Amino acid sequence: MKPIITLDTETTGTDVAIDRVIQLACMKVSFDGTATVTKNILINPGIPIPKQATEIHGITDEKVAGLPGFSQYAKALFEFLKDSDYAGFNLIQFDVPILSEEFARCGIEWPLPGTKYYDAFHVFREKQKRDLAAALFFYCGVAHSEAHDAMGDVKATWEVIKAQMDWYDDIRDFPEYAKFCENPKALDLAGKIVLNDEGIAVFSFGKNEGLSVKGNRRYAEWMLTANFSTNTKNIIRTLLSK
Repeated sequence: MKPIITLDTETTGTDVAIDRVIQLACMKVSFDGTATVTKNILINPGIPIPKQATEIHGITDEKVAGLPGFSQYAKALFEFLKDSDYAGFNLIQFDVPILSEEFARCGIEWPLPGTKYYDAFHVFREKQKRDLAAALFFYCGVAHSEAHDAMGDVKATWEVIKAQMDWYDDIRDFPEYAKFCENPKALDLAGKIVLNDEGIAVFSFGKNEGLSVKGNRRYAEWMLTANFSTNTKNIIRTLLSK
């Protein structure tokens, strides 16, 4: 059995194709559990760290200024990581893909074929379902006997909402519940366009995340031709017309 490396990354964002790793923490445990080796490194991503990312992990551009980029760590990291299996929380969908992209930019293929993954998030999601039936049982203690029947789902949802208002102190009534669910900075229903702290309409996703809609007219106009909702497109048209 291979050693298992539990790993986690902090990054500039959530797009595995374009965002970069700025912190990598690893703990390697031998298959018999007798030896543990840890690594915790900060990495200069080579691109600005968006404010939204810094608010999550606290790592600023200043904190990584002057540090080596991923390419300077790549060979040693590969030697440390190879011939192991990997554990993490959501590593299958995020940490492994974004690290794989970093290695690919350095001409290194990682992970190696035959690697096994131990993903706590995957198990949590599959074992602790987050569908309506699970919510009804969790909050109300009853089975959802009419699952996937539209009216049955409507009735079950209403029971869950009422139970949640009894369960949580900060959503005791309908105004508090509605406030908890709203995103006051979102201008469109999908949340693709939001107001930043200065009240400027900005993109909330992709490579232009945090950039002004009006200041990046070409990208905004591309969105009008792409596969975005009518509501989002109408918001963009309104912003561009001002």
